Amino acid sequence: MVRETREPDPVWLAHMRRWHRLGISQRAVIEFNGKPVRSVREGWSTVVELAGLATENKQEKVIRHTMRHTAITWYLDQGVDIEKVSLYCGVSVATIRKTYRHVMPGTFDDLLDAAHQIGR
Repeated sequence: MVRETREPDPVWLAHMRRWHRLGISQRAVIEFNGKPVRSVREGWSTVVELAGLATENKQEKVIRHTMRHTAITWYLDQGVDIEKVSLYCGVSVATIRKTYRHVMPGTFDDLLDAAHQIGR
């Protein structure tokens, strides 16, 4: 079997090097109290609780996807290059264009300009 090799994501590599240098992560990519974290799902409710975001209302519940969605929206709204957002957030450019294009600055400028000219 031939395994595909590829270059590590430079953003993650920089984080991992910093974590190692600062002693945050010595044995695994994600650690807590010096032990590898096997599942981020187990700690999610604690993180939400400590952030003051816990709720019983199903409509207002914060899930991990909420954070990813918010981050992508904020990055695009600030004009960050779609390719960088794709690499950093682990979402394809096609998905970002399909789902988030409406928040990208200037997306509808030409349409709005045309609409203002209609009927004049």
